[in-house]
Amino acid sequence: MAKQVDVKAFWPEWEIEKLIGSGSYGNVYRARKDVSGVSVYSAIKVISIPFNDSEVESMAAEGLSVGDSITYYKQLTEDIIKEVSFMESCKGDSNIVSIDDYKVIAQDVVPHYDIYIRMELLTPLNTYLCDKTLTDGEIIKLGTDICNALSVCERKHIIHRDIKPENIFVNEFGDFKLGDFGIARSLEGMTFGFSQKGTFNYMAPEVFNSSFYDSRADLYSLGIVLYRLLNHNRLPFLDSEKQLLSPTERRLAVERRLKGDKIPQLKGVSPELSEVITKACSYKPEDRYSSADLMKQALADVNIRQDGSEEVTTDNESEETDNKREKKTIFLLLTTMSVLLVMLAVLGIYAYKNGYLSAGKTPSSETPVSVSVESEEELETRYIEALNLFNRGDYSNASYKFYALKNYKDSKLYYRQSADYVKAIECEMVRKYAKVAEYLRTCTLVPGSSERADDYELLESIYNRSKQGYFEDVLSLFDTMKNFTEKERRYYANMCALESAIRLTRDGDYKQAASDLSWAMSDEQWKSERLGNVNSDKVEGDAPTEIRNKTFNAHNYLMYRNLGEEKSATLYAYKDDYFIDTIAYYTFSVIERDVNKRIRTIYTLYMEPDGTFLEAYVQDN
Repeated sequence: MAKQVDVKAFWPEWEIEKLIGSGSYGNVYRARKDVSGVSVYSAIKVISIPFNDSEVESMAAEGLSVGDSITYYKQLTEDIIKEVSFMESCKGDSNIVSIDDYKVIAQDVVPHYDIYIRMELLTPLNTYLCDKTLTDGEIIKLGTDICNALSVCERKHIIHRDIKPENIFVNEFGDFKLGDFGIARSLEGMTFGFSQKGTFNYMAPEVFNSSFYDSRADLYSLGIVLYRLLNHNRLPFLDSEKQLLSPTERRLAVERRLKGDKIPQLKGVSPELSEVITKACSYKPEDRYSSADLMKQALADVNIRQDGSEEVTTDNESEETDNKREKKTIFLLLTTMSVLLVMLAVLGIYAYKNGYLSAGKTPSSETPVSVSVESEEELETRYIEALNLFNRGDYSNASYKFYALKNYKDSKLYYRQSADYVKAIECEMVRKYAKVAEYLRTCTLVPGSSERADDYELLESIYNRSKQGYFEDVLSLFDTMKNFTEKERRYYANMCALESAIRLTRDGDYKQAASDLSWAMSDEQWKSERLGNVNSDKVEGDAPTEIRNKTFNAHNYLMYRNLGEEKSATLYAYKDDYFIDTIAYYTFSVIERDVNKRIRTIYTLYMEPDGTFLEAYVQDN
């Protein structure tokens, strides 16, 4: 059964109330204790190292011995405790999350540690922003508060390296605090198949490029956070007016920032504030603020008129301002008239010398006109470059190249088809297979696109039936696909099996769910997360890139449904003697969340590797 969190052994006065947050590296619970009839609350974060037994198995598969694993996880635990100890030493600094206590519990199963961190109960910034929009003044306060925290880090020679909204919190008084000093960063070393969503969104270029970096990298990340808040929640180079952004647009925006494109000035905010933010986001560290205190002072110097109030002026000041405005207007008018007169004079001389006034001549096609245009050779070179990209399957870059060529040869046709192919990729990523087929049929210049469209149309019906729990009924249809590779067919079949198991588990049909899962688990590649790991950079010759780099993560599979409802499913393999009749079993958990992403229901299924159903339970929150 799922492990119940109990802290009474070492914090007897505290009682866990409920799970309030869950991430890749641990769970966070709200805890309560009663003092003289008054309830006091804290947050308790629980980190398990390793995450599960399969992590140790993955290390063994890479050639590490049990002794090596023990040494590795012990060192990792010590590194995390160092970061926690730093936060504990900062208790009393109003802008750093306060750590009250922590415990490290070594479990009987070696290597295995559980780290319990008790800290002040705060509101995550993203949650805080759900029902309100920060004013410029509040954003300046956020920047100032985090600068205070970073100033403490500088004095203690600590670089956070992970400044992002997820690590910023708000207390009941509206003060902003910085947390998670390196904990998530230390845990990145044991991901073994776990993704790090959004890792690069706030990262400084020098950190991304593995160059030397110092505390100015944190100021850069803070600048990006402030930029996003002031830019309608959009990162640099993203259209703040567009409602829906594609994954490609988001990726290209991050790439532009990391390669050094100058970040645009913010619109709709004071030039002074925009200048402070863009200076913090300078590509070169030497162009940024040299310390958190200097950035904090720059933010303090920004003159923001709160609540739309105007500065109070005396009558003499008002009269003086009016006189200056009037003189400026007169000066601009005189300057404009002078420029117009000079232009008319120049045009008149030009017309007279060329005979247009004296002989009544008019310009004709015989009159040579100097126009800056590209030569045929330059256009042809760019055309061949775009064509090579297209033939290599790099349709995203090819579309930009052909678009810039306008009407040269058949550039417009190639642009349209490469752009449609990119749209097909985007639709495949969100599992809209009918739309994939629709776009592929327009890509007549892409080899095999029409034939692959047939398979995607069939996949649409298979996928929809699988989501209803009928995977076994449609499994045989994969054999009728003529253009998907065996690797692709297996990838999509595994995905559909999991979709079916999710629906069946939620419907209480646990035996059939276990049957669907056992079918997928018979694929050893799938279980080791190496199925179809295609590298598009290694495609050779004229073979087009596959619609998507197929990678199926058996341990963490996320799905996003309609109506804003998020569901996730997680599959883990265990080897122990919990069940009497077997020494190996699987646990399959389906988590439903409400529209606010709070966990609503957890369905858990236990089964043997051959699909034999063991037991199941449902937990409602």
